[in-house]
Amino acid sequence: MKRPAISFCLLGLVLSNNLVAFEFPLSDIAICDAYFLGQRNDQKTSDFLKLYTHSFPLPEKGPYISEIHRLTP
Repeated sequence: MKRPAISFCLLGLVLSNNLVAFEFPLSDIAICDAYFLGQRNDQKTSDFLKLYTHSFPLPEKGPYISEIHRLTP
């Protein structure tokens, strides 16, 4: 009897952490920052986008995957 209740509580905690990652509605400052970052094409924009690209070394054997890009909306 206690096991399902504990499972539901843990599931609720896990799901609530995922919801905290999103900011809704966006603040005026967040929208303004995103707009100006998108308008710039300089080192600051490049540094920001590098956070979403991961490069990997050449493996000894198997398929070679050079980069993975995470695309966000």
